[in-house]
Amino acid sequence: MTLFAQPREVPAQIARVLAGWLPQQRWWPGDCAWQSATAVDLADNVTVWLLRTAGGITVQVPLVLREDRLAGQPASPAPPAHGVSGSPDGGRGSATTSSDATVVSLSAFAARTRAPAPPGLIGTAQIGTTRVQVIDATHDPAFHRALLRNLRVIEPWAGAPTGPLLISPDEAPSPAPDRGVSADVPEGSIGAVLGVEQSNTSIIMPRIHGGIIVKVMRNVVDGAQPDLDVPNALAAAGFAHVPRTYAVLESGVDDGRFIARWTATLAIVSQLVPEAEDGFTRACAMAASGIDFARDCRSLGADLADMHGALRRAFPVGIETAHEVLNRVAERIDHSASGCGFVAELLGPIDTFLDALRRDVVDEPVTVQRLHGDLHLGQTLHSPFGWWVLDFEGEPLRPLSFRLAPDLPLRDLAGMLRSIDYAAALADAPDPGWRGRAREALLQGYADNVGPLDPRQPHPRGASADALLTAFELEKACYEVGYEMTQRPQWAWVPQDAVNRILGPFL
Repeated sequence: MTLFAQPREVPAQIARVLAGWLPQQRWWPGDCAWQSATAVDLADNVTVWLLRTAGGITVQVPLVLREDRLAGQPASPAPPAHGVSGSPDGGRGSATTSSDATVVSLSAFAARTRAPAPPGLIGTAQIGTTRVQVIDATHDPAFHRALLRNLRVIEPWAGAPTGPLLISPDEAPSPAPDRGVSADVPEGSIGAVLGVEQSNTSIIMPRIHGGIIVKVMRNVVDGAQPDLDVPNALAAAGFAHVPRTYAVLESGVDDGRFIARWTATLAIVSQLVPEAEDGFTRACAMAASGIDFARDCRSLGADLADMHGALRRAFPVGIETAHEVLNRVAERIDHSASGCGFVAELLGPIDTFLDALRRDVVDEPVTVQRLHGDLHLGQTLHSPFGWWVLDFEGEPLRPLSFRLAPDLPLRDLAGMLRSIDYAAALADAPDPGWRGRAREALLQGYADNVGPLDPRQPHPRGASADALLTAFELEKACYEVGYEMTQRPQWAWVPQDAVNRILGPFL
């Protein structure tokens, strides 16, 4: 490992530029400030900032600074600092204007220049006598080249690409065939950011290595990133519907929290699936058009059964009782309620509902195992070769220990059922039966392909399995309400409707 992030203050001029931008990013954890920062210089004008928020979350914000072509002109007045930053006034007031620190908003910049603003431009800042553009580096070729030069190649498998192909991006990129990916890579460029809304930032590079996708991890944790080991472990265990992991960008971090530095996974490089379509986009389009989704869901359910079988072969399993699983569901709902008034007001009916489920669930041993952890249609791709499952990091705002904890496969299925509900709701499906048929087909496809289970690994059956699945759905919907109210309040009604529907008899 050659990269090393050390404590460094974000320059006040740059902090003010970030103040209005960070709260608008889905991956930024709510309306909060950062308390400390570490940084690693990836190239001359490329810096990866790791911002530690007041909530204890470390967020990666890579930036490119580039001299503004309008450097000889006077700066415009500074805009107000919105929201939340590590700037001197904590983002509570207006940015100051001085001889050496003036922020220029993106709109002011765009109004004064004849050429289009560069991709990823956040704003401009006057630093000394130089005006610089502050750019979200994930959009910038300088970051793409620096990232590729600093990768650590994962131990290759038979036929896997080797390091030099990844680490020599300056060779003239050859034209790539149309791969059906949802981002346009300009001629001569290395990559482009996917437009799909995500908790991380994905960059496709179709001309590198026959096609790769780079996932820049916005929420950086100390410990083994699941997306590093799970995909290749699944492939080794016989599950073919997962993109292989090629390489990783890592950095040591000394932020004063530990005696020794810790390792941050900054980016993961994976196989680019050809001619692929985002699963949630596909579902929404089919729902809006009244096209039945059941056939797709049946094949997806079969693939998920295969995935869970491979996870059991690749990782250790454990035994718990069914009521222990339900108690853990109740704890997670309580945790959601602690940060969400909507859920907190329903704790009474929720407790009554869970008590009723405990009477329906036989308190017998069940097998808990490694899961996907954040399974929904947006974590899948549909291609002519079938479904592919992606992004095994789990819910990015949850602690790593939670994401790695074993549980029942029913929890993953509940996440997919919730995603089908989202697609039907947001697409305003004209066919009232669309949602029900898709849900039923997913579960049927899963059940038909579970295969023979090891008798030493007991699994819930019949009414117990149905009750546990409903409990997981409620838990997921409660989590979604809190998430949406923070990140996308316009969508909060979708999980709220689900909570009310599940709790209906107890309200």
